Amino acid sequence: RRTAPFAVTPEHVFAAGKDAAGRGLFYRPVRDTIVGQGKVVARHSVFRDAGGVRFAPVADSADGLGAPLDAAQPKWPAFGHAGLPPAPLGCALASPVLALAGGKRRIAVDLQLGRLDPAKHSGEGLARAFSAFLSGPKGWLGPFALGGTLSAAVLSLEFTLAEGEPAVVGYDPAVHGLALATTAPVVQLLLAPEAAADYADLAGLAVDKAAIRVEVQGLTTLALANDNGSLNPKKAFQPFGPQPVISSRF
Repeated sequence: RRTAPFAVTPEHVFAAGKDAAGRGLFYRPVRDTIVGQGKVVARHSVFRDAGGVRFAPVADSADGLGAPLDAAQPKWPAFGHAGLPPAPLGCALASPVLALAGGKRRIAVDLQLGRLDPAKHSGEGLARAFSAFLSGPKGWLGPFALGGTLSAAVLSLEFTLAEGEPAVVGYDPAVHGLALATTAPVVQLLLAPEAAADYADLAGLAVDKAAIRVEVQGLTTLALANDNGSLNPKKAFQPFGPQPVISSRF
């Protein structure tokens, strides 16, 4: 039956039966929520302990990953558990400069960090804590080990794709999953599984600015294009088009 949206607030109290000692269980919302015509289509859960952060992409399943529930006791842990796989934590950056088709490709990501504690963090330590992934033709390329330096509050992370590695291509949700709002190539910097226990020390870091630098050696093919289409290098051409504007590409 269609009903008007209803506001659930911290003033509401919900009874949930009694505990083993016979005491009543009551729950109160921690924030305002408008209950309307929405429909729950997926359930996820996050579990954090001393070993890091764990994630159940299908919380209402036997293993948190989609296995069917026991028909006799169709129960599932709503708030996760320590047996779940590590959560994919980190950040993703998108840029047309990552469209690197071949050759030996060196990629550097410069992150200006806020709330950095030099007593806890070093460039080498932060680099070891993360791995890099790139959007490739058939999925994510990687993981790639990172080298890192820290100067003032700028963390520079570098890695290399060898000649013969697949091209770095534009992000496509049908190929790469996730739900990123871009069609440009993407580099992900994700917390390595062996560094999951370092989450508490890293969670306070903030990225204030980011820049991507690339360098290519040994490229044997070259295609030229701008926002208007492909260019013929055998003839004179206008690299940024007849009416260039800020952010025009070549």
